[in-house]
Order: sequence, then structure tokens, then C-alpha cells
Amino acid sequence: MDDGARVTLTDIHDPNYFHKVVDCQWACPAHTPVPEYIRLIADGRYSDAYMINWKSNVFPGILGRTCDRPCEPACRRGRVEKEPVAICRLKRVTYDYKDDVTHRMPSVDAPNGKRIALVGAGPASLAVARDLLPLGYECVIYDGDAQAGGMIRSQIPKFRLPEEVIDEEVGYITAMGPEMRLGRRVDSLKALLDEVVCWLPGCFTWIVAFPFNQILDLDLLLLPVTPSSPARRSGSIEATSRGVLSRTNSSSQRRRRFYFLPVIR
Repeated sequence: MDDGARVTLTDIHDPNYFHKVVDCQWACPAHTPVPEYIRLIADGRYSDAYMINWKSNVFPGILGRTCDRPCEPACRRGRVEKEPVAICRLKRVTYDYKDDVTHRMPSVDAPNGKRIALVGAGPASLAVARDLLPLGYECVIYDGDAQAGGMIRSQIPKFRLPEEVIDEEVGYITAMGPEMRLGRRVDSLKALLDEVVCWLPGCFTWIVAFPFNQILDLDLLLLPVTPSSPARRSGSIEATSRGVLSRTNSSSQRRRRFYFLPVIR
């Protein structure tokens, strides 16, 4: 067979193959299973569809009103019809028509003794708290504003995103029991780090830190990388859509997501 006509074999052991089969899901930064929740909407199961979204992207009601919808240009229906499926608005439908889902939120495990400080009560810190609180981590969230939400509360017009939507979806996370230190502006990173156990230079936004000696026998730290930070410039670490970090394994060139980064002492 000519080299130009050679076909690469499908690697069914690579989960990315199955993700790419669903174009809209692959285009979504959170890889939300779009066909699954649309089928649930069609079946009238709005609460189930909402929880599918909540598991993937944390704030379905907010995103259903504000997302820039990268899934829709990727939608296959746009190739055969004039418009793609209104995926983003259907996400809003799950919020608007769901029942009370409070009882469906994850329960919180007994404290595991590990304490996390999150500077800023915006969507990144709230997403981290949502993921780690059920695992028993104690999260302490600092913010200079009197209410949690960050830029989704302060920068989006109310006609586009009603405040009651923010209150409800932020409330699902704060109800899990993080310690909310609102109205407390963090002006000194050094003073804040006196309350935690590790330090990393070049962190200009928010920081999460706690002892986690089970992995590599190091204290570990989580932060979103800023454009000017040393980690971003080094090229060895990439920021992902939810503020967690990806490190490239040079031997396999596979990107793996980490919540934690070894501390530079």
C-alpha cells in the first residue's frame, strides 16, 4: 500500500477517540456530555439533565445565560441545516425547569485533616471547593467582597444574569460547608501564608495550599497560572479551563491534569 494512502488504526484504548466522536462535547472546555442531557430534556427529565451539567461545568444556570458556546459551531446539525442545535440555551432550560435539586448535591465526608486556603470567591475557587469538600478537605475561602461569586457577580449585567441565579448556584457550594471569610481583602500573601504550610513565588491571583505528603513526599499547592508567572513562561505547565494544571510527560507526551503542584521551597 502506498504510504500516502495508509490509514492510522483507531486506538480504542484512548478515551479521547470516543470524546472526539461527539464534536460538540469535544469542543466544550468542560467536555459536558451534550447529547446525554439533550436526550433527558426531550424526555422531560429536566432535573436529571441539570445534574449532568452540574457535574461537568458547576454552574449550568449561569453558563446557560453567559457561555460563549464553543459547542455550537462544532455541532453537526450546522452542516446540514441553517443553524446548529441551541445547546447553550438548552443548558438554561435545565435550570429553568428543574425541580429542587438540593437533596441531590454530594454529601461531605468526615474531615481528613487537610486544610485549603482559596483566595478569591470566584468560579475557580468555588469549583475547587465543590470538588474537594466532598472528599473531606477543609476549605477556607477569602474574598474582599461581601458576597461570593467574583466576576460573575460583579461584571455581568443583571439583565443578562439575574442575581438570584448566582445566589442559588453559588449557594449549592457554600451549603457544603466551606469557611467563608468574606469582606476580608488579602493584601499580603505572606500574612496569608502564615496560616498555611507552603509557599510558591510568582503567584499573583489565588492560592490553595495544604500538606499532602502522601504524593512524592512533598507539600503540594494548587494555583491558576497567570500569563506572567514563572510556571507559565517555563512551558512545562499549562493552565486549563478550570484553573487546574496540566503537566506534559516528555516520555509519553500525554497531558495529565493535576490539582496539585509540588511546592518550590
